[in-house]
Amino acid sequence: LFVQPDTTINEISVFYHHERDLTNIGWKGILWEGESIIRASGSSEANFRLDFNLSEIHSPDGLLKIQLVGGWETSVRKVVIELNGIPLDTLTWSNYGIVKREINISNLKLNNSLNIKLLPGAQGEGEEDIIYLDYVSCIYRKTTSSLSDEQAFYEGNDTMMAYIDLGLLSPLLVLDITQSTAPKIIPIIQENGRFKAPAFLTRGAMFYIARNTKNPKKIKIEPRAGSLYNMEAGVNYIAITSKNFTSTLLKYKRYRESHLLKFDGEKWVESKGKVRIVAVEDIYRDFGFGQVDPVAIRNFLKQYFDSNPQDLLYVTLFGDATYDYKNLRGGGNIVPAYEPVISSDIDDMKGARDEFYADMTGDGYADFYIGRIPVRTKEELSNFVDKLISYERKDLSGYWRSRYILVSDDEYNAAGIPSEMSWHLPYVDYIRRNLTLPFIEVREVYEIKYGSPGDIVERGREAKEAFIKTFNQGGLLLTFYGHGNPVQLTHEQMLLLQDLPNLKTSGKPPLTMFFSCKVGAFTRLDPAHGIAEYMAVQDQAIASIASTISQFVSVNDYYGRYIHNLINDRRIYPLGEIAQDGKIYYSLTYYTLFGDPATMFSLPLPDSSLQVQVPDSLEIGNINYAVIEEGTPTTLYHLNILHKPIEITYVNSTVSPSVTYTYLGENSPIFTGSFDIKILPDTLHFFLPVTADTGYGALMGITRREGNKFLSYEIYPLHFIKGTIGEDKKGPSIKFFVGNIELEDTAEVPLNFNLRVILEDSSGINLYTVFGTEKGIMLHMDNQFIDLRPYFEYYKNSFTKGEVNYPMEFEFSQDKDMSLIAYDNLNNMSVKNLHLVIREREFSVSN
Repeated sequence: LFVQPDTTINEISVFYHHERDLTNIGWKGILWEGESIIRASGSSEANFRLDFNLSEIHSPDGLLKIQLVGGWETSVRKVVIELNGIPLDTLTWSNYGIVKREINISNLKLNNSLNIKLLPGAQGEGEEDIIYLDYVSCIYRKTTSSLSDEQAFYEGNDTMMAYIDLGLLSPLLVLDITQSTAPKIIPIIQENGRFKAPAFLTRGAMFYIARNTKNPKKIKIEPRAGSLYNMEAGVNYIAITSKNFTSTLLKYKRYRESHLLKFDGEKWVESKGKVRIVAVEDIYRDFGFGQVDPVAIRNFLKQYFDSNPQDLLYVTLFGDATYDYKNLRGGGNIVPAYEPVISSDIDDMKGARDEFYADMTGDGYADFYIGRIPVRTKEELSNFVDKLISYERKDLSGYWRSRYILVSDDEYNAAGIPSEMSWHLPYVDYIRRNLTLPFIEVREVYEIKYGSPGDIVERGREAKEAFIKTFNQGGLLLTFYGHGNPVQLTHEQMLLLQDLPNLKTSGKPPLTMFFSCKVGAFTRLDPAHGIAEYMAVQDQAIASIASTISQFVSVNDYYGRYIHNLINDRRIYPLGEIAQDGKIYYSLTYYTLFGDPATMFSLPLPDSSLQVQVPDSLEIGNINYAVIEEGTPTTLYHLNILHKPIEITYVNSTVSPSVTYTYLGENSPIFTGSFDIKILPDTLHFFLPVTADTGYGALMGITRREGNKFLSYEIYPLHFIKGTIGEDKKGPSIKFFVGNIELEDTAEVPLNFNLRVILEDSSGINLYTVFGTEKGIMLHMDNQFIDLRPYFEYYKNSFTKGEVNYPMEFEFSQDKDMSLIAYDNLNNMSVKNLHLVIREREFSVSN
C-alpha cells in the first residue's frame, strides 16, 4: 500500500573505492602481490600517494576506510595516514598482520590526496620493510540531484517514506537495489518543475540512479544453460576438467567405465560404472553465474550428490591449479583450487584444500573420494592416462610390486643441531618392524647411512645418489618421513625439484607418500609443479599423497601408520580410500591425493592355486631345491629369496652426549629369477651364498600375474644351515654388452646407454654381502664401487646364469676405465676390465 511521503531528502551517502587486485600468496613463497610500499634499508621513510577526485560533495565530513597488510617479518613498524596534508591516524603493528582502520574525516575536498607514510619501528632504519595497500574507501555525502549512474545509500536511523529529490532533469531509471537479487523500479514524479522518486528509507537502503544507457554490442544465447542441473542419475565417477581436455579424456572414460571399483558390502570389486566428463566452464555457467568461482564446483557436486548420494563414489579434478584462480598472470589454472581463508603468514596453517569440493555435510571431510591430476597440457594428460591403464593392467609384472622404499631424514634440524633423533627415523622404523609384512622386500634410504654426521654436503650428496638409484629400480610404495617443501626433501637436499628428471622407473611407478610439510603445496605459479605434483604427472609415481601446509610430526606418524596398516589385509582398494580414511581419524584435510582416486591398489593378493614344498633346512654354499606340487603351467613366475633382516646401530659420536639409534635393516634378496612350470610336480633349483647367515628368518616369495591381478605365495620362515661346500674354485665368467653387441676390452659407446653384463657360474652368483663392504657384484669406476646386485636377475629356469642391466649416463665425451668384480656363491671372484671411449653420438640402426 503506497503511503504519500510528507518529506523530501536532498542529500545522501555515496562512496569512492580504490582497490587493485591484492592477491594473497602467503604460504607459497612470497606474501602478497598488490600496491606495495617499500622502505629500503637505511631509509627513514617511504610514501605512497593516492590522488582521487570527487564530482561533488555536500560537506567536507566523511568516513575513510583503509586496510593494509604487513609484507615482511619485522619487529614493529609505524604507518602514518594523511589526507590533504593533515595526519589522520598513526598505526603500529609487526610481521605479517592485517590492519584495518575506519577514520572520521572533516577535510574532504573535490580534489584529494591521500598519503601513506611507512616509518621504521624500534628496530631502526637498518632493516628493510614492506607493506601492501589492500583497499581505500571514502564514504561521503552529496546532493541527490547530482547523482548520475552511481549507487547511493541511506545512513539515517529513521525509517520512513520520503521523496528523493532528482533535480530539474529526470534520470532514465531509479532502482531500489537494497535486495540486490530483486531490484525494484521506483516511479519518477514531476512536481513544480522538479523530479522526485518516492522511496522507503531505512538504514542501509541502497539505490541506483541511471542517467545514461548503452546498447549491447552482442547478445549471446546459451541454449544449454542449466543442463548440469539435469545430469542423468547413477553417475559413479565425475571427471572435472577444461573443455580443451575433454577429448583427451575419452580414452580414460571408456576404460574406467569397464574397470571401476565398487563396494559390495564386504570388499571392493571391479565392475562396470557410469563415468561423466564435466567441463569446468559449464560448471561456472550453471553454478557460478558465468564467473570463475571455485565455490561453483562445490555447489555443482553438492547439487548432484544430494540427488544421488549412493551413486557418486569418485571425483577427479583433471588439471593443475594456482592461487591465481582468475588467471590474471596466465597459465596453469585449469581447475581452480579452493583457498579457504586469508593467510598473512608464510607459515600459516591454512592452504589449498580440494577436500572442500567433496564436503557435502559441512563437517570438513570429504563424503566421496576426490583426487587431482595436476596436468597443464594435453600431452601430460594423455601420458598420465596411458601410465594409469598400464599400471592397472599389470603390463609390467615382477617382484618390484612386492617392494617398499622407505626413506628417512636424519637427526639434524635446520640449525645443524642433532636434536631430532626421536622424529623421522623412528617413525619409519616402526612401520618397518610392525607394519611391513615379511614377504615385502624393503629398500632403505635413511640419511644416517650416508656421509659423515654433521657434514650436510657429503651426506646430502650420497643420500641423493642412493635415493635416485633405489627409486629407479621400481617399487610398489615409497614412504618418506622428514623435512620438506614443494622443491626439496631434507635440509641436506636428499632430493631437489631439479633432480626429478633423473628418476626413471621404466614403467614401475610406486605410490609415493610424503609425510612432511608442504611437499604437496600445489598452487604456486613458479615452479609450475612441485615434487609431489611432478612425480604424479610424470612417470615417477602412479600417485602422490602429500600435505599442502605445515604438519606436526606426530600427525604425520599416525597417518602413515594408518595407511600401512590398512593395506596389510592384502585386499584391493581404490587409492581414494587409502588416502581418505586416515584423514578422518587424524584431522588431516590438507593432505591431497595427486592421482586418480579410483586407481586399483593392493599388495600382492594371496595365490591359493600354488603349492610348494621346501625342505625343513636349506644349505648355504650349496644347491637347494623346492618341489612345486600345484600351480599353473605356462605361467611365468618370479622367485625371490629374501635374507633375514638384521639390527643395525647408528652412532653419532661427534656430539656429547652421543646420538644412537638401532633400526631394522633391509631383507636383501639372495636369489631373484623367474621360472615356468613344465609338468606337475616340478622342481626348482637355486644356490644359496656361503656368506648367508644361518638360522631362521629368511623368506621365499613367488609372484605371478593373473589378468590384471598380481598374486604372491610365500614360505616363511626358512631355516638355513651350513652345507657341504663344493669343489668349484673358479669365479664367474663376465661378458659386457651394449644391446646385443659384445664389447671388447676397449669399446666406443654413446653418452647414454644400458650396460648389460652377462654372468655365469656353476655355483651361481652371490647376491649377498661377501665380507665387510664387499658386495657380490660391483662396478669400480672413478674410485668408487657401485653395487650392481639390485640390477641382476637370473634367466628363466636358471640358477647359474643371468645378467645385469645398468643405465650409464655421461655429460660429455671422454675415456673411462672401469672394472667389474663378481663373486660366485662360494666366494670365488672374477674381475674384468673395460676401457670405454665415450663419444657424443648414437649407434646406427644396424647396431
